[in-house]
Amino acid sequence: MIVFRLILIVLLSLCSLPGWSASYYVDYASGDDTNNGTGAETPFKHSPGDPNCSDTCGSTTPTAGDIIYFKKGVVYLGQVNVNASGTLRVSGTKGTITADGLLSDGDSPFTVASGIAANDLCMVYNASTTGAWISAVGLYKVSERTADDHVHLLNLDGSTFSGGAYAGIDMTFKCWTPITFTSLTGFGAGDATISGDVADNEVDRGYAFALGTNNYIRISGLKIIDGDWPNSPTYPPGASTTCDDDSQWATYFNISYIGAIYDIADPGPILGTVIDNNTFDNWWRGTLFRTSSQYRVVKDNTFNKIGSVTAYVGTYALMEGNTFTDTGSTIRALGDYSVIRNNSISNALHGSGDYCGNHSDGIGPVWGHDYTWIIGNTIQDTLMYIFFEYNGESTYNYIVNNLLIRTDTSGETNGQAITIINAPNTTVDGNLIIDVGSTGVFSVGIKFYNRASDGSGYESPNGTARNNILIAVGENKTTGITIGTGDAESSPGFAANNNYYYFPNLTEGTKTFSIAGVTKTWAEWRVAGYDVASPETGCCGTDPGLTDIVAAGGFDFTASSASSAVVNTGATASYPYDKNNITRPQGATWDIGAYEYTAGGGSTYTVTPSATNCTISPAVDQLTDGTAVAFTLTGAYGYSASGGGTCGGALVSSTWTTEAVTGDCTAVCTGVGHLGTITPGGAANVTITPGGTPNATMGN
Repeated sequence: MIVFRLILIVLLSLCSLPGWSASYYVDYASGDDTNNGTGAETPFKHSPGDPNCSDTCGSTTPTAGDIIYFKKGVVYLGQVNVNASGTLRVSGTKGTITADGLLSDGDSPFTVASGIAANDLCMVYNASTTGAWISAVGLYKVSERTADDHVHLLNLDGSTFSGGAYAGIDMTFKCWTPITFTSLTGFGAGDATISGDVADNEVDRGYAFALGTNNYIRISGLKIIDGDWPNSPTYPPGASTTCDDDSQWATYFNISYIGAIYDIADPGPILGTVIDNNTFDNWWRGTLFRTSSQYRVVKDNTFNKIGSVTAYVGTYALMEGNTFTDTGSTIRALGDYSVIRNNSISNALHGSGDYCGNHSDGIGPVWGHDYTWIIGNTIQDTLMYIFFEYNGESTYNYIVNNLLIRTDTSGETNGQAITIINAPNTTVDGNLIIDVGSTGVFSVGIKFYNRASDGSGYESPNGTARNNILIAVGENKTTGITIGTGDAESSPGFAANNNYYYFPNLTEGTKTFSIAGVTKTWAEWRVAGYDVASPETGCCGTDPGLTDIVAAGGFDFTASSASSAVVNTGATASYPYDKNNITRPQGATWDIGAYEYTAGGGSTYTVTPSATNCTISPAVDQLTDGTAVAFTLTGAYGYSASGGGTCGGALVSSTWTTEAVTGDCTAVCTGVGHLGTITPGGAANVTITPGGTPNATMGN
């Protein structure tokens, strides 16, 4: 009896420790809400939080660390009203981080009492007016707590830390234990799908997840499809104004929130929402919505055919590595100190008639926010590419290393690449703006303006355009820089330098620039004090020598050995890395454009990983300037990992490091099975079944 009581006490103590969590399984096809939901063989039919969740499911409230698994290969026809929050563990403002992921804070916040544990999430977020630790901003997974003043971090996918280091002692971060909605390898096969479709095809569901007022929620690894949205320019039934009128949609759907994932936390913010590695397809609006949110991470998702608003971003947010295709308005309403990095946006070409008065934008419009960084994004064939608007008088925003492309398929003739309206102190550094088509044209390459012709409106003082390349190869194209609109003082303090312009089919003498509504030639532009430090041949007919302007099967706009006009001719700028995360400068001074020329001839190579019976991390293509690339290899259960591939390399412990990379190549992880034997043997009071003959096993 004493032993039993001791065991009970120990078990109860373990339940109360941080890190104790439960897993719940959901199988809409064959689950039952009377099951306990805690095993793959006894799943719920509904997810906790679904209004139709009943019996045991209905009495289940997740807590921090709990995971809800949706079965793969099953379409879930429900809606989840998230009804609980995760837990914030640590918040720091004196952080520093090393190249191998050791996160430290002099205030020693990582105590046992904090509850921080392996698999918790840590977000390094931007709170610096100068972007001092922008390269370290990211969402990471805790590997282990090693002392009160530090923890060791991994990448979110569990691979070796690859974020930026920061040696200062003022970096900001938060660590939390989320509640997670996701899928699980081995629990079904294929996609874990949540669908807004309904059988009668009349009014589909308006949302998949509503976050309510709950914090520290993660939604990951799901396919979320087919919510209701208009397939024509018509308004919802009964609407008297526009599709963007929430009250009309509320009447239509009999709910007050619309969108695949929607938070309704007004008047207060929702904290720590993580949306990663999901696929969103065919939703009307508000896929990620509410500007009052803080510490939101939207990472590595795929968005296709989303209507009016694809993703709102909150304060201290990170939107990274997402792919958007065939969308309406894409990333908009960026919050203070947000980082929008390495996203891909393409084919967002919808006019206002397609999406109820909302034409397609790439990034923007952005209203009333400060210290936003837009870094390394690729935007191809949209109407408005990057668009800052109505930001007031204290804004400091940075638009750096973005690649903006138009092709013959664009269809529109008045797209604007980078437009700055009422956004003071905005820096446009190291972007490549290229129109490779023979039809269509950027009506504006880079435009700083705000004041109306009558002098009303805010000014946009102290803007900077530096180290940008603008290319338009079609006949007589006039993509350049425009400042001011009818008022010479509308953009005071504007500076343009070290930019390069290539318009090979421009008629000589064409005025490609504009100052306060008056067009200027290249010579007149320089006389006015702009681009005086640019190469004298910086406009308009000298080829900058990029690797390809139009390449078979794709685009390669990296600098080459023929790029003398843009190599070592730039100015020191705001962000010390290029679009491929190569350190600037590689030569004596910075290069012009989004890509830094490297000793390898300016080439950037792709290392493509793959795995059989093992995992390789990172599992996505890696870009390199020729330096070796490291991968972590882990054998599947019953297998050991071996490395190979056309890159060559060597395996030390679990790390496969390629040889120096001289071209596109592969890194391959292959699991080697180990066939062993278990020989049964007898012992007193023990029965082994089966006995006698040795049994083969593959590690099981």
